[in-house]
Amino acid sequence: MPKGILGLEVSAQEIRYVYLEKRQRGFILSKSGRFSNPSPTISEGPANLTSVIQNFLAQEKISPGKIFLCLSGEDLLLHQVNLPRMPEEELNEVIRGEIERVPRFSNQEFDYIYTTFKLDEQKLRVLLCALPKNNLDNYIQAVQNTGITLESLEVSPLNFLEILYNRIGKEKAEALVVLDSHTSFIIVFWQNECKLFFQTAAGKEDLYTSSHQLNGSVLLSWTEDIKRIIKSYQREFGGRIVEKIWFIWDNQNCPDLDDLVAQELGMDVAIPKPEDFNIGLEEKEQAFNPIFLLSLAAPLIYIKGIRQKFNFKHFLRQIKLKKVVRNIGLFVLIYLIIMGSLLGIVTGIYLTANKEILAKEKEALNKVTSLEMQTAELRKERDEYLDIKDRLLRQAAFVKMLNRISWSEIFATVSSALPEDVSLSSFKVSESGEVKIEGATFSIDSIAEMIRKIGLVPFLEDAQFDYLRERQAEDKKIVEFGIVTRLKQEAQKTQDGKD
Repeated sequence: MPKGILGLEVSAQEIRYVYLEKRQRGFILSKSGRFSNPSPTISEGPANLTSVIQNFLAQEKISPGKIFLCLSGEDLLLHQVNLPRMPEEELNEVIRGEIERVPRFSNQEFDYIYTTFKLDEQKLRVLLCALPKNNLDNYIQAVQNTGITLESLEVSPLNFLEILYNRIGKEKAEALVVLDSHTSFIIVFWQNECKLFFQTAAGKEDLYTSSHQLNGSVLLSWTEDIKRIIKSYQREFGGRIVEKIWFIWDNQNCPDLDDLVAQELGMDVAIPKPEDFNIGLEEKEQAFNPIFLLSLAAPLIYIKGIRQKFNFKHFLRQIKLKKVVRNIGLFVLIYLIIMGSLLGIVTGIYLTANKEILAKEKEALNKVTSLEMQTAELRKERDEYLDIKDRLLRQAAFVKMLNRISWSEIFATVSSALPEDVSLSSFKVSESGEVKIEGATFSIDSIAEMIRKIGLVPFLEDAQFDYLRERQAEDKKIVEFGIVTRLKQEAQKTQDGKD
């Protein structure tokens, strides 16, 4: 059976968990619960938290394949600030400066993530999260020491926002109120963005006495804070109405608090449930406590493949990078082993085949050498015969051509193409059918006209200048020229038709 996935929310007071298993119809939440955190000071090292997790797994008899860690508590900084618009590199430095202004972060290393949205053309609203680097490393190491894969490390309740975004869409303005043990979060969101974020010092322990009696004055003060924050949002964003409040709280010993909050606020108050996100519940988990949604958020995001505006992956970038490098190294090693084995086999086959081919090639080369020596005289006689045959064919072709076209006819045709001011001095026809014409004139234009007319003669082709030069005679400029043309093969057919 495939291993389940475990969501852990760790605070200084307690650790809350949910355990999900894959069934035929999807994921089922089979277990949820809490236990006190006996070692709340994570800064002292990871060993105590590792021991707590291992003891819990043994006690609950569960063996998860992945752990999704969610942090909440006083060692975190969650803060919203308005800043002028600026380049990202500069924005990073300004945000770091904002964090360093908080006393507990001023003298230690820390890591942080943030998201932004545009207030107007000049301002940004930034929601950031920071935690000490030492604590972050210890949380990561504590889970790694269990031998179980740490799939994600996120911060409550920021990781729950994307889940609500995907449920309600962009057009509605709604709010999320989280009442934890000693603190509360009021978050207003619209268009898939956190528009207002407030954290107050009032928690469940303040609303209820040790005997679980509700303190009415504290409840009134707390709900007035919520009203004030919602009105502040409505003023800032043009009177847009918050249509609903999603309420997450620990309903142990106070199951009807949502009704009291709705009554005091005069608004619709809804409780998110696992079923809203297609997560079934085992029968024993039907009375699901809403506070466990904070530990369920990270597994939900993983199962649904939800893309988050907060880059929580940043906190695990080092171990993810090591995992990728290790997997690549393992893949390369396996690949080299396989390719080495295949290369060895192929090389052996190649060497054997190459040896046989070389032997056959040597034998064939010897036969070729012997045959070449025997046929050398025959090739020499063949070349002489072909040369003689070629010369005889050319002579025969020329004679045949002359039999079809007489020299006088060629000369007469060329003479008819002479302009009046052109005189011929030489007319020759070679064995190859080349016709050379030499003469003189007073005008280069006459020579060009003569070439054009020769080009129109049916049995001549490729008329072109052989040479062209000028000389003076009796104060006149005479242009001497040579024209080269040749008899067409087609001329034979033309003459045959005349015959």
